[in-house]
Amino acid sequence: MRAPARHAAQQAAQRPLGLTILSVAGVLFGLALAFAALGYAGMQALVGSPPALSTIGALSGFLLALVIVWFYWGLWEMLSSAWWAHMILGPVAVVALVLLIPMLPTAFPLLAGPLPQETREIAERAANIALFGLVGLECATVGYLPTIRQQFGIGRRKQAWER
Repeated sequence: MRAPARHAAQQAAQRPLGLTILSVAGVLFGLALAFAALGYAGMQALVGSPPALSTIGALSGFLLALVIVWFYWGLWEMLSSAWWAHMILGPVAVVALVLLIPMLPTAFPLLAGPLPQETREIAERAANIALFGLVGLECATVGYLPTIRQQFGIGRRKQAWER
């Protein structure tokens, strides 16, 4: 049985170590964000905040986590669509996240709701670390991907059956 075309290209080129590190870090970061979103919903339910607030916050965080995992899993699989998604949406995400940093102290009390002060401070610190971590990870990814575009088949002439 013959391998699909995208896997044939993968077998010819080994996955670079940098790509492996970035892909694993991105997937782990996305999974950690998914668990944090579920934890956020649980904390909001424990302190008795309105169900709509905790549901919206948890769903948006969980969906963002799934998108992050999907994009970095695509890099692991060496899909050219994941390369292009990071190269186009990565800088947009970095700019949006950097613009979000000064707004976090204002927005976080609205998101935290009626959490106790100690819990709110810990959660805000964790959100800052996650925000800076995501900015750093995406900057490293967008900076590294152009150096390995050949492994993704970007810029090479495709055969008629690959188009």
